Amino acid sequence: MTAREAITEMRDMISDRHGDYHQDDDALRYLNRAAQYISAESESVRSGMYRAVEEGRNSYGLPLDLLQIDFVGFKGRGESRYTPLHPLRQSTSQAINQNVENGHPIYYSLWGRAARERLVAPVTEGTEATFKIAGSLPSDIGINDVVLNVTDRGADARVTKVVNTPDESVECTRLAGGERNTFEGGDTVRILSPDRGSQTLHISPPPDFTSDPGEENMFVYHAHKHRVISQLDIDNENDLLEIDPNLEEAFLHRMCYHASVADKNVSDATAQYFDGKYNFHYKRAMPRVRQKNRQFKSLWFEGQAIERARDVNLIGYTDSVGHSGNTYRIL
Repeated sequence: MTAREAITEMRDMISDRHGDYHQDDDALRYLNRAAQYISAESESVRSGMYRAVEEGRNSYGLPLDLLQIDFVGFKGRGESRYTPLHPLRQSTSQAINQNVENGHPIYYSLWGRAARERLVAPVTEGTEATFKIAGSLPSDIGINDVVLNVTDRGADARVTKVVNTPDESVECTRLAGGERNTFEGGDTVRILSPDRGSQTLHISPPPDFTSDPGEENMFVYHAHKHRVISQLDIDNENDLLEIDPNLEEAFLHRMCYHASVADKNVSDATAQYFDGKYNFHYKRAMPRVRQKNRQFKSLWFEGQAIERARDVNLIGYTDSVGHSGNTYRIL
């Protein structure tokens, strides 16, 4: 079902075939509300994400619209299959301590609105309130960022001053909460942002390429919200909505519900009618949707599935054989 087909069906159902009461802008708003609602409630829009991992790094950003993680797998060099990682059901402090020893990741945890990682590096020299590193400090380290001495478990502080070239040093409040509460040569230091950003996937222990070198990566199978449909998408016949066919009737009745709520000339009983029809079709469809999700998970895991194709007109683009202005299919 395309966006235009969904809007046409909705208008037929609410007796507004020519759009006299609900213009395209209004209909598009109802469509997006219904798509976001039903994708969040059913968790039926799913994707597989392949992500390269880095040595010593344990936190990786996730899509902003992520709803749920179904599976996280890790594959090292020479391995033909992804090894499932296990959910880590512990407190934040325990999760941090799991990251001390590097190696093959075993656990994963989803940190909602997690702090952003600025730096992970070995210390060359330091005291209880300052440290230096061999390389260059990232430019985004700021005052009040969180400093963790990973080697001295539980020791943390806050950044008070950053000195770039030539010293590459960081001054901070005195370390507290550890055993020795000092920075020494060879310690591993982490700097995190004090504010909160998007959802973050943490794996532990972080990969250690010295024992398992190569192009290592993760596979994350997850549910997410439906993408936002724009005016340009309405008349694109090749751009299908990401609504499971089993849920199309529920989706259309949800659109009608939002249209009825927005129309001051329609009684509350009409909106309640469409809400009831939505619930009926939703409950009837969900057993089939869940079964399909399990099948898709297997296809993604085996690397046989592809993302939904979209046709895009690349204006002004000339390909290798001289063709320009063509419509290209993006997979």
